[in-house]
Amino acid sequence: MCLSHHPSARLRAEYRIGDVSPGTALAVAAHATACEPCALLVREPPAPPETLWRPDAEGRKPLKARLPPLLRNIPRTRWRNVSRNVSVCSLRGVSGLGEAVCLLRAAPGANIVLPSHVDLILGLTGRASGCFGVLDAADLLEIANQAHGMADPSKGLLALVIGDDELYRGSPRLLA
Repeated sequence: MCLSHHPSARLRAEYRIGDVSPGTALAVAAHATACEPCALLVREPPAPPETLWRPDAEGRKPLKARLPPLLRNIPRTRWRNVSRNVSVCSLRGVSGLGEAVCLLRAAPGANIVLPSHVDLILGLTGRASGCFGVLDAADLLEIANQAHGMADPSKGLLALVIGDDELYRGSPRLLA
């Protein structure tokens, strides 16, 4: 597996000293379970084999089996549509004050607009491409502004999205 996007040096340093929000820590740790170079940069002891993540790029397994081991047992809310062919569900008990941690699911070929409230996105299965380049499974992107793209026409996209607590809140559609 060849990953294209990794945590920045600044984010790795903040993670190592514990100066990140719970959702950001979860995203960096999940990425590191699939990316050996990043694992060496963010943690000291080697990870036990049962915590390693081998992304299912095709997304054919049940949802729980497609998630990194760190995410598998975290309770989730129900999926809700935020735009045509794009839905989100929140992860319970992992966000810090002022933070939202969500799974985003986009159907094959769906248009995705990540609002300016997004800080990080971790690809879990499938692929998306857009102004951020290509996001594959286990890629971790830091988002500075609103970003847009399209889910892979054959695979769609499942991703972990971390942002401020306005992320996907309320009734207005935040994704195009």
